Amino acid sequence: MPGLDGLAATRALRRGEAGEAARDLPVLALTAYAMQGDEERFREAGMDAHVTKPVNWTSLVSAMREALAGRGWRAPAPAELPAPAGVEAEAVELDTAALGRRFAGRPELLARMAGELAGQWRERAPELEAALAGGNCARLEELAHALGGSVALLGGRQAAKAARELERLAREHRLDELAAAAAAFDQAMDAACPLITAFAAKFAG
Repeated sequence: MPGLDGLAATRALRRGEAGEAARDLPVLALTAYAMQGDEERFREAGMDAHVTKPVNWTSLVSAMREALAGRGWRAPAPAELPAPAGVEAEAVELDTAALGRRFAGRPELLARMAGELAGQWRERAPELEAALAGGNCARLEELAHALGGSVALLGGRQAAKAARELERLAREHRLDELAAAAAAFDQAMDAACPLITAFAAKFAG
């Protein structure tokens, strides 16, 4: 959100800035990464539960029940959404089970998002290289976060892991370790994008 992140918005909500009726609304954090200390920050801001992307349906329902119950709301019964039959793992790198559940009945959405990720990577890879060459840690952190969130949502576990490491090193200005981390991320993204695209095509068929 422009000018206001989720933590600040939740604090404002808890202070009653959105009205007394909204002060005790359940708030669920949905975040690209779960870094050490994040859960404590979410709780301190007034959030009731959190889920890390890529979202697992069962975990999401569980977190929603926790958030609702914590505010005295009546939580619905747990729900299960099985992965569609006939979807085989394409590679260890992809969380195909989660992809199957997340995009069940929506193969067109998966195909579109896979194409967008490939295009995003083609566009951002040169920017990543330029930021690394210029020692621009802020830009490296921003790119790693954005790309990592996108590939994590599409089941790219190894690429998402490499993105988290690159983002952490950039945030900490670990200049001597950035080149290796960026190379690992580059390699992981080059592997993940075609795998996700191939899985999307098979999923649609």
